[in-house]
Amino acid sequence: MLEKLAPTILAGMPAIVKPATATAYLTELVVRRIIESKILPEGALQLVCGSLGDLFDHLNCQDTVSFTGSAHTAARLHVHPTVIRHAVPFIAETDSLNSSILGSDAAPGTPEFDLFIKEVVREMTVKAGQKCTAIRKALVPQDVAGDVVAALQAALSKIVVGDPRVDGVRMGPLVSLEQRADVLARVAELRREADLVVGDPAAFDLTDAIPNRGAFVTPLLLLCNDSKAARAIHEVEAFGPVATVLPYDDTADAIALARRSGGSLWPPCSPPMTHSQSASS
Repeated sequence: MLEKLAPTILAGMPAIVKPATATAYLTELVVRRIIESKILPEGALQLVCGSLGDLFDHLNCQDTVSFTGSAHTAARLHVHPTVIRHAVPFIAETDSLNSSILGSDAAPGTPEFDLFIKEVVREMTVKAGQKCTAIRKALVPQDVAGDVVAALQAALSKIVVGDPRVDGVRMGPLVSLEQRADVLARVAELRREADLVVGDPAAFDLTDAIPNRGAFVTPLLLLCNDSKAARAIHEVEAFGPVATVLPYDDTADAIALARRSGGSLWPPCSPPMTHSQSASS
């Protein structure tokens, strides 16, 4: 939100922020603190939680809509009658199924191999993996796939899940129980095409936390040995601490596998966030 508010404020435009429903409580607190600080003119920043109602019907050519979320929702909003009628500028930042490719010359023991392992683990666990830029497909040379899985198993086994306020805990819960249910449903789809090689969604240790009272998901790593025939691996994102290792044959094969995701997701991976009047995520 702050990244998009910056150019809005610099342009002297007011902003109406509409956060995702699941995280609206956090956005509301941030906006409340900004308003209480009095660093902005009154009315420069406004917040709508829940349904937008008929807000889009009141847009005109002086407004801008900046959207962050799924490509599916963005496509719907882009053809809203008022947006089309008044040529309202529409900016969409849509989700993407991101890949990281381990080069064929990055053998075990090299700095590049170690960095690859470190980054996959970091992307899976930072924010409990709930970010659209996280690595979801880890593309690795066929002959080192076993080494990559073993290294990731060792690294992920050190991740302590639980109350993030407790010393030593490396990863907290997802944003909501609804989000956890969605992540586990997506993992079930992925497991039709890949083997689960790290983690058990039904049984894992927690530190200072009660499993049925928190939206906890342990890091889950999958291995897809038939990535060419797979579909869900390239199209479905579990918006949590989940990644899939995909072995590739050569550079051309790696590029083809990376491109299979097409740059965005279907179906939507998270609730939409929409904004009008030059407002932002």
